[in-house]
Amino acid sequence: MKALKSRPQEWSIRLILPSVPHDGTSYTDDFALDLASAVLYYGQEYRLTRPLSVHVEAVRSAERIILSISLEAEIETACARCLEPAKTQTSSTLHWIFSTTREDEEQRDEWKYDEVVLLDSWEEHIELGDYVWETFVTTLPVSVLCKADCRGLCPNCGANLNKQTCNCHDAQGDPRFAVLKNLL
Repeated sequence: MKALKSRPQEWSIRLILPSVPHDGTSYTDDFALDLASAVLYYGQEYRLTRPLSVHVEAVRSAERIILSISLEAEIETACARCLEPAKTQTSSTLHWIFSTTREDEEQRDEWKYDEVVLLDSWEEHIELGDYVWETFVTTLPVSVLCKADCRGLCPNCGANLNKQTCNCHDAQGDPRFAVLKNLL
Protein backbone atom coordinates (compact mmCIF):
# COMPACT_ATOMS: atom_id res chain seq x y z
CA MET A 1 0.00 0.00 0.00
CA LYS A 2 1.30 3.46 -0.89
CA ALA A 3 2.25 5.89 1.85
CA LEU A 4 0.00 8.90 2.29
CA LYS A 5 1.28 12.37 1.45
CA SER A 6 -1.95 14.20 2.21
CA ARG A 7 -5.14 13.83 4.24
CA PRO A 8 -6.97 10.53 3.73
CA GLN A 9 -10.37 10.98 2.08
CA GLU A 10 -12.09 9.02 4.85
CA TRP A 11 -11.15 11.81 7.28
CA SER A 12 -14.33 13.69 6.50
CA ILE A 13 -15.32 15.28 9.79
CA ARG A 14 -17.78 18.14 10.02
CA LEU A 15 -18.28 20.76 12.68
CA ILE A 16 -21.92 21.82 12.32
CA LEU A 17 -21.88 25.56 13.04
CA PRO A 18 -25.37 25.78 14.64
CA SER A 19 -24.17 23.26 17.26
CA VAL A 20 -21.69 25.82 18.65
CA PRO A 21 -23.62 27.72 21.37
CA HIS A 22 -24.06 31.49 21.07
CA ASP A 23 -23.72 32.04 24.82
CA GLY A 24 -19.91 31.60 24.89
CA THR A 25 -19.90 28.05 26.20
CA SER A 26 -17.78 25.63 24.27
CA TYR A 27 -18.78 22.76 22.04
CA THR A 28 -16.48 19.75 22.42
CA ASP A 29 -16.12 16.45 20.64
CA ASP A 30 -13.72 13.54 21.09
CA PHE A 31 -13.12 10.84 18.52
CA ALA A 32 -10.48 8.47 17.17
CA LEU A 33 -9.09 8.25 13.66
CA ASP A 34 -7.01 5.51 12.13
CA LEU A 35 -4.70 5.29 9.16
CA ALA A 36 -4.57 2.13 7.07
CA SER A 37 -1.19 3.01 5.57
CA ALA A 38 1.97 4.85 6.51
CA VAL A 39 2.39 8.60 6.17
CA LEU A 40 5.28 9.91 4.08
CA TYR A 41 6.29 13.33 5.37
CA TYR A 42 9.50 15.05 4.25
CA GLY A 43 10.95 11.74 3.09
CA GLN A 44 10.31 9.82 6.30
CA GLU A 45 7.65 7.17 6.86
CA TYR A 46 5.50 7.19 9.98
CA ARG A 47 2.94 4.58 11.07
CA LEU A 48 0.26 4.91 13.73
CA THR A 49 0.52 2.10 16.27
CA ARG A 50 -2.93 2.92 17.66
CA PRO A 51 -5.76 5.19 16.50
CA LEU A 52 -5.21 8.93 16.71
CA SER A 53 -7.02 10.47 19.69
CA VAL A 54 -8.61 13.80 18.68
CA HIS A 55 -10.25 16.46 20.85
CA VAL A 56 -12.10 19.35 19.17
CA GLU A 57 -13.26 22.45 21.02
CA ALA A 58 -15.15 25.32 19.41
CA VAL A 59 -16.22 28.55 21.08
CA ARG A 60 -18.30 31.31 19.53
CA SER A 61 -17.13 34.88 20.13
CA ALA A 62 -19.27 37.53 18.42
CA GLU A 63 -19.20 36.65 14.71
CA ARG A 64 -16.18 34.38 15.05
CA ILE A 65 -15.63 30.77 15.98
CA ILE A 66 -12.40 29.87 17.73
CA LEU A 67 -11.46 26.26 16.99
CA SER A 68 -8.88 24.20 18.88
CA ILE A 69 -7.82 20.75 17.75
CA SER A 70 -5.70 18.65 20.11
CA LEU A 71 -4.45 15.19 19.36
CA GLU A 72 -2.34 12.44 20.80
CA ALA A 73 -0.62 9.83 18.69
CA GLU A 74 1.68 6.87 19.12
CA ILE A 75 3.81 6.50 16.03
CA GLU A 76 6.50 4.19 14.75
CA THR A 77 9.30 5.24 12.43
CA ALA A 78 12.94 4.37 11.77
CA CYS A 79 15.43 5.17 14.53
CA ALA A 80 17.56 8.15 13.52
CA ARG A 81 20.79 6.31 14.46
CA CYS A 82 20.33 2.58 13.79
CA LEU A 83 17.30 2.51 11.45
CA GLU A 84 15.51 -0.09 13.60
CA PRO A 85 11.80 0.52 14.34
CA ALA A 86 11.31 3.14 17.05
CA LYS A 87 8.07 4.18 18.79
CA THR A 88 7.23 7.48 20.39
CA GLN A 89 4.19 9.30 21.71
CA THR A 90 3.43 12.80 20.49
CA SER A 91 0.78 15.43 21.04
CA SER A 92 -0.10 18.75 19.51
CA THR A 93 -2.71 21.51 19.66
CA LEU A 94 -3.45 24.05 16.96
CA HIS A 95 -5.96 26.92 16.95
CA TRP A 96 -7.90 28.62 14.16
CA ILE A 97 -10.29 31.56 14.02
CA PHE A 98 -13.21 31.45 11.58
CA SER A 99 -15.32 34.49 10.71
CA THR A 100 -18.33 35.35 8.56
CA THR A 101 -18.26 39.14 8.98
CA ARG A 102 -17.73 41.64 6.18
CA GLU A 103 -15.40 43.61 8.46
CA ASP A 104 -12.89 40.74 8.62
CA GLU A 105 -13.10 40.29 4.85
CA GLU A 106 -12.27 43.96 4.25
CA GLN A 107 -9.32 43.88 6.67
CA ARG A 108 -7.84 40.71 5.15
CA ASP A 109 -5.50 42.68 2.85
CA GLU A 110 -3.95 44.39 5.89
CA TRP A 111 -3.06 41.12 7.62
CA LYS A 112 0.45 39.79 7.23
CA TYR A 113 -0.69 36.18 7.56
CA ASP A 114 -3.95 34.30 7.22
CA GLU A 115 -4.96 35.05 10.79
CA VAL A 116 -8.65 34.45 10.23
CA VAL A 117 -10.29 31.90 7.96
CA LEU A 118 -13.21 33.57 6.21
CA LEU A 119 -16.43 31.62 5.82
CA ASP A 120 -19.33 32.41 3.57
CA SER A 121 -22.35 33.51 5.59
CA TRP A 122 -24.41 30.64 4.15
CA GLU A 123 -22.02 27.88 5.25
CA GLU A 124 -23.54 25.54 7.82
CA HIS A 125 -20.42 23.51 8.63
CA ILE A 126 -16.63 23.51 8.69
CA GLU A 127 -14.85 20.50 7.18
CA LEU A 128 -12.30 19.56 9.86
CA GLY A 129 -10.37 16.86 7.99
CA ASP A 130 -7.67 19.20 6.67
CA TYR A 131 -7.30 20.89 10.05
CA VAL A 132 -6.91 17.56 11.85
CA TRP A 133 -4.34 16.52 9.22
CA GLU A 134 -2.40 19.76 9.71
CA THR A 135 -2.39 19.22 13.48
CA PHE A 136 -1.22 15.63 12.95
CA VAL A 137 1.73 16.45 10.68
CA THR A 138 2.92 19.21 13.02
CA THR A 139 3.24 16.62 15.77
CA LEU A 140 5.49 14.30 13.73
CA PRO A 141 9.01 14.38 15.17
CA VAL A 142 12.01 14.99 12.93
CA SER A 143 14.01 12.21 14.56
CA VAL A 144 13.17 9.38 16.93
CA LEU A 145 15.59 7.12 18.80
CA CYS A 146 14.82 3.49 19.59
CA LYS A 147 16.44 4.09 23.00
CA ALA A 148 18.24 7.04 24.56
CA ASP A 149 21.66 5.35 24.42
CA CYS A 150 21.35 3.99 20.87
CA ARG A 151 24.85 3.44 19.48
CA GLY A 152 23.78 3.62 15.84
CA LEU A 153 25.51 2.09 12.84
CA CYS A 154 29.24 1.69 12.24
CA PRO A 155 30.20 4.33 9.66
CA ASN A 156 32.61 1.90 8.00
CA CYS A 157 30.85 -1.48 7.75
CA GLY A 158 27.25 -0.51 8.64
CA ALA A 159 26.92 -2.97 11.54
CA ASN A 160 24.24 -2.18 14.12
CA LEU A 161 26.40 -1.40 17.17
CA ASN A 162 23.48 -2.13 19.51
CA LYS A 163 23.49 -5.78 18.42
CA GLN A 164 27.13 -6.50 17.62
CA THR A 165 30.61 -5.12 17.73
CA CYS A 166 32.54 -4.75 14.54
CA ASN A 167 36.22 -5.19 13.76
CA CYS A 168 36.56 -1.81 12.11
CA HIS A 169 39.32 0.40 13.46
CA ASP A 170 38.42 4.02 13.76
CA ALA A 171 42.08 4.95 14.23
CA GLN A 172 42.11 7.04 11.08
CA GLY A 173 39.12 9.06 12.22
CA ASP A 174 37.18 11.48 10.10
CA PRO A 175 39.26 12.54 7.06
CA ARG A 176 37.88 16.07 7.33
CA PHE A 177 39.86 16.51 10.56
CA ALA A 178 43.18 15.16 9.19
CA VAL A 179 44.59 18.71 8.96
CA LEU A 180 44.10 19.13 12.72
CA LYS A 181 46.44 16.16 13.45
CA ASN A 182 49.34 18.16 12.06
CA LEU A 183 48.72 20.87 14.67
CA LEU A 184 49.44 18.42 17.50
